[in-house]
Amino acid sequence: TVLARVCRENASMAGRAFFWRAAWPASTAAWAGLLALGPASEIAARDSPEQAAEGANSARVCSAADLQALRRHRFVVVDGVLSATELAEAHKAAAAMHEARGLLPTEQDSATARSDCVAWVRGGEECAPALRVALRRLRGVAHEIDTDIAGRGAWCGFDDDNARRGSRRSRSLGVPVDGQLARYGTDEGSGWQQRYAAHRDGTPLPSLSSLYLSSLRTSLVDAPSAGAREVTAILYLNGSSWDEEDGDGVRQEPPKQEEGALVLYMGAVGTDDTGATARDVQRIHPIGGRLVLFDSRTVLHEVLPHSNPDGRFALTLWLGGAHSRFRALRA
Repeated sequence: TVLARVCRENASMAGRAFFWRAAWPASTAAWAGLLALGPASEIAARDSPEQAAEGANSARVCSAADLQALRRHRFVVVDGVLSATELAEAHKAAAAMHEARGLLPTEQDSATARSDCVAWVRGGEECAPALRVALRRLRGVAHEIDTDIAGRGAWCGFDDDNARRGSRRSRSLGVPVDGQLARYGTDEGSGWQQRYAAHRDGTPLPSLSSLYLSSLRTSLVDAPSAGAREVTAILYLNGSSWDEEDGDGVRQEPPKQEEGALVLYMGAVGTDDTGATARDVQRIHPIGGRLVLFDSRTVLHEVLPHSNPDGRFALTLWLGGAHSRFRALRA
């Protein structure tokens, strides 16, 4: 038809224009290199769970019951991941980074969407020792998650996904080299409070990297999430002012527990970005040393503002995606 011919001609013209404007020859090899660059750099920036467990130097963090709860309910909360001394030192180091203006607003910075300040933490010599301990502990959790229901093998995903598929299939659970340290603060003078509106960390839709690395026959429920985020792991590094009990063992009033809480809207449908369709709402208080694990792809969540003058610190990793065993590939 005439319309079809016009569309083909316009597409051809656009293609030629892009070819001549490209900064380098658009040969087959060059295009292949471009498509490979993103996934390759992502892979090189992640360890295997075994590698991530090196140097953790601690007993297991998650029990068998914790791992079962994660697979069954898509989230779990584990307390006491850091000792009192480790937590105090980690909180002190995080606060020092903030005072030195080492944490900055993100590119998403917005008073209505996201207003925290962040820094990327790597567990090398340049990292404060206390933060290095916290990051290694958090990375080591990946090795514990990377098991099947019998405690062996590889991460097999969440029970509901496996039930829909009719079988369990192991997948890669890469562990990022860097962790994100975030601080949510408050300004007592103006009353301004930092927050993060409801969002999901990943998506069950296949990304370019998943198409590149996985079989095209892989179903959406099997595919790695976009950005290679399968499980979100958060470790809170907050001081004693965030404890659920005061020094006399008296539990705080519920309104104060709401402040700065991580809210999980469990079961919210994929098109819901407010939590209105959630079957259950979990409000998790960010006490120091508390670990929260949840499904990055499906769990809608937000961080509530708070009035605590002592900032709210969270160290986060997003686990998932292919990984490289060749550390020499990294810069």
